Amino acid sequence: PGVIVGSDTLIADLWEEDAPKDAGRVLASLVSRLRGRVGTSVLTGGPNGYAVGSPGTDAWIDLADAVDLLHEAQRRSTVGQPGLAAASADKSLHLLQRGPAAVESTARWADEARREQGLLVRQARVVLAAALTASGSPASGVSPAAAAVAADPLDEEAAQALIRAYVLSGNTAAGLRLSLIYEFTSVYVFNLRGNQRTAGEQSRREGGKV
Repeated sequence: PGVIVGSDTLIADLWEEDAPKDAGRVLASLVSRLRGRVGTSVLTGGPNGYAVGSPGTDAWIDLADAVDLLHEAQRRSTVGQPGLAAASADKSLHLLQRGPAAVESTARWADEARREQGLLVRQARVVLAAALTASGSPASGVSPAAAAVAADPLDEEAAQALIRAYVLSGNTAAGLRLSLIYEFTSVYVFNLRGNQRTAGEQSRREGGKV
């Protein structure tokens, strides 16, 4: 909060190379509309640049807070405090899932914000699952890990967290099935007692069914 971003930078981020001729006026109009929704104390500044809040105000950015909480969760996990790690990861995930970032914009900067949000959700789910499992609640760790795998079936870290949560919660069958899916591209099951291709003396000499 309080860091002023120049109008030229905002215009470049909003419109890239297709900025209107009166981009400064259009930007000011957009800021005015946004102030009408969040308040003048939250969005400060003037024609030369704008900031979210100011030093000492209670303005905050949910993505930034989610990042801080996620880093705290990762740090707690590293030092062997899974319970505290789970609490921080859960708070981070709650902030991230309140709604899509920059939902009304189609600009490149908004795509980047939404992409960052998606990556953070994935990380928070994996950290939460691992922390819950490590703190003795593997059954609770299944849900966030499964959500991460559902969002990206190729996410091996999420899959490992889910397998571990399954196994430690007693659902070893589900853990084994998931392990087979990620360890092998194909699984062949041969019936070695299949149809008998010979009969009589020939069958006896060959040892029966093959």
